[in-house]
Amino acid sequence: MATTRRRTKPKLAPGSLRVQAWLHSAIWPLREALARELHLLEHGHLTWSASLQTLAGFRPARVQLSRASRVNLDDLIAIRAPELVEAIEAQEQAIAGAVRAAAVAQAQLMAGEIQGALDRSRQRKRIEERFVPDLAEEVINRTVGHKVGIERSVIDAIRPFLEAIPRTGALAAVDAAHAELVGATQRLASALDALRGALCDAYDLPPAPIVEPAPHR
Repeated sequence: MATTRRRTKPKLAPGSLRVQAWLHSAIWPLREALARELHLLEHGHLTWSASLQTLAGFRPARVQLSRASRVNLDDLIAIRAPELVEAIEAQEQAIAGAVRAAAVAQAQLMAGEIQGALDRSRQRKRIEERFVPDLAEEVINRTVGHKVGIERSVIDAIRPFLEAIPRTGALAAVDAAHAELVGATQRLASALDALRGALCDAYDLPPAPIVEPAPHR
């Protein structure tokens, strides 16, 4: 009966190409993607899309990477950083939780609260029905007036009523999911930062890819 040989950790030297691949092909692009996501989260923007039923600006960590980068990430996890698995999975779960919460809130807002806000603003007759789902989406994302193609004067008239919808019930669940996603994304980013620093120090490598400047003409 054939035996399976256990994978042994290689002895990596300063300047190792393998460690460069970890740093520049896996950690660098993933950390850059997380920085963009954190910027959105800092502004309270979940990028919920009712039509796509997803968070348009957020993707699981592995989906952020090219095929080659995913291979290098898997190698990094197997050889050096198995603890990344927990942080990556936690962020994936937080994204999924935010999607579920936003979908429920979208349905509840459409069932009454958006219509009520439009009625109170006395602008209901000036808003086409096709824009109502977008208004619910903007309430969830806290971006009222940023997206919908409605006349500016109408948006200005309805904004206070939409923003006054209490963030209780389903919207409170959205805010809780948002906070969980912030925490999970920050923890993954911090884990990558610590790992990057340790690898750079141990193997005398730069933290970012070195791009040669374009020739001066």
